[in-house]
Amino acid sequence: MNKIENIQAVVNHIFESIVLADEKEMKEQFPKVIEQITTVHKDIFNHTEIFDLFGNQRIDKVFRTSVKVLFPHLNSEEVAEFYFIYRDYRSLDSHLSNFLQKREGSMGCSDKSGWLVEQYKHYVLSKKLPDMTRAEGCYWKPKKGTAKDWMDLCHALWVFHLGSPQKYMEVTNRLDVLYDMEKENENEA
Repeated sequence: MNKIENIQAVVNHIFESIVLADEKEMKEQFPKVIEQITTVHKDIFNHTEIFDLFGNQRIDKVFRTSVKVLFPHLNSEEVAEFYFIYRDYRSLDSHLSNFLQKREGSMGCSDKSGWLVEQYKHYVLSKKLPDMTRAEGCYWKPKKGTAKDWMDLCHALWVFHLGSPQKYMEVTNRLDVLYDMEKENENEA
């Protein structure tokens, strides 16, 4: 085994240990729930649609109901959109970060995407667009696009998640035009 393979084996062992520790913690914290799922309800794992219907959707309903209790001014669609931000945070953040990285480079992309997701959450709650003033040192704000552009992109990601890609394509095209104009101006200079 060479040094690289040895390092890979050590890293794999570390990650496997972390996963096993997480599993042990879950078994200690939720033994009755895990036993119930793996014995009484194990058949739901035979069909993905059944699992979604009786597993995921029930869990989602509990959390959406909690959101409605915490934010009673939100209508049903706003509750679903707000819940999406939390339920699919990693996906939303990752998509925005990748989108920004391709257009602005890797510097500060995770800060920008995290800031955008947080602003999107506030936008869903209040309908107030975030301040996009780009003062010196505001590395956490995207270089191009208006607040509406970015909130539209976040909303479009939710709609895309629900199965409709049209709005997502429209908004990304609109932002791409802004970034392409900057490249054209740089090339002319």
